[in-house]
Amino acid sequence: MATQTWPSTQNTLLESLLPARSAHTYVLEEGGQIWGFIQARPRSTYDKWDIIRLVATTDKPADVWLRLLEYVCVAAGNRRATKLFANVPEDAAELQIFRQIGFYRFTSETSLNLPLSQPGNPPVLPSYMRPTESRDAFSLLQLYSVIAPRNVQQAEGLTARDWAPPSGWMSDWLQRFGLVQDSPHSSWSWVAEDDGRIFAWVRLRWREGRCRMSFLIHPEKRSAFPEIRDFAVGTARASRPCILGVQVRDYEQELMALFEDIGFQLAGRYLLLVKHIAVQIMERRLMPVLTRA
Repeated sequence: MATQTWPSTQNTLLESLLPARSAHTYVLEEGGQIWGFIQARPRSTYDKWDIIRLVATTDKPADVWLRLLEYVCVAAGNRRATKLFANVPEDAAELQIFRQIGFYRFTSETSLNLPLSQPGNPPVLPSYMRPTESRDAFSLLQLYSVIAPRNVQQAEGLTARDWAPPSGWMSDWLQRFGLVQDSPHSSWSWVAEDDGRIFAWVRLRWREGRCRMSFLIHPEKRSAFPEIRDFAVGTARASRPCILGVQVRDYEQELMALFEDIGFQLAGRYLLLVKHIAVQIMERRLMPVLTRA
């Protein structure tokens, strides 16, 4: 575990890289005692990080949270990250600290859970659905652009690459060593088409004993969503016992009832926050040179 120099001479931060999860962990230590830690994990590209844990071990955690967040912003910038993201419960005590550091809300989401304890038979894939292919990435980006408000698109900065499914014979090996987030065994996705145009996408992603369902559905095609939802839930149920979670964003609230109708239960409300990090860039300049007359 490599030692990092803290801006104050009385404090130290210990940094460790956990390859299996691709997470950077920073621990605040002072006087031989650990006061808290923070974990951040890169997304599919190195320049975007998610803060996944922020923990303080003291009765007055605000100062610890502040110092850890300040440090991870510097550490992320040093690793060429330009954005930090965090999902924070709307009533969390640390929310004010995030705002103090410069994080701002770009949307909110409701988290729902459905326990899948009894296995079932694999469902039949609807005729208008098929597994996602790499060639679908740009079409999925266009579908996302139709659904997500402009401020959300600007905050997330997604590209076609973010919608490409994991592929290749080395994906499982790369995921095992933490070099990529997903593999064809941990992430399954499908698209729905009408006359050659993609109008929906759904993904199941397994991580740490849980399964997360993500989706896109064109506003004009929401009548097809119950069948797409049932296929995804049935596939997760037939695969392995787990807790199936889904996050419904504020601009998709009309779909909440469609999940509650089949037993999904409220797990919490979260604010999605982002902070832009200034990164030093080496700029090339043309300089005049002395010439002989």
